[in-house]
Amino acid sequence: MNTQELMHDLSTLARHEAQALAAHRAALRERWQVARRTRTFTELLRHQLDLLPLTTRRLADDHRRRMGLLRDLLRRLAGFRQATS
Repeated sequence: MNTQELMHDLSTLARHEAQALAAHRAALRERWQVARRTRTFTELLRHQLDLLPLTTRRLADDHRRRMGLLRDLLRRLAGFRQATS
């Protein structure tokens, strides 16, 4: 195990987090645009509820990817620790 592999895993995790934040920001922007176009509270509620499955799926995908990256990083750290002991 070397520090280059460890740094690669850390940068991959950081890149994922940056992309996830950008996607969340875009989703919020979309919700805001939808909200501004609505005329009634009922219409607003309906449109926002329509976006829930997409939001839920995106959050679940982000979480699944994050957990996989963290598992890889922890495995790499454990190997790094054993190699340096």
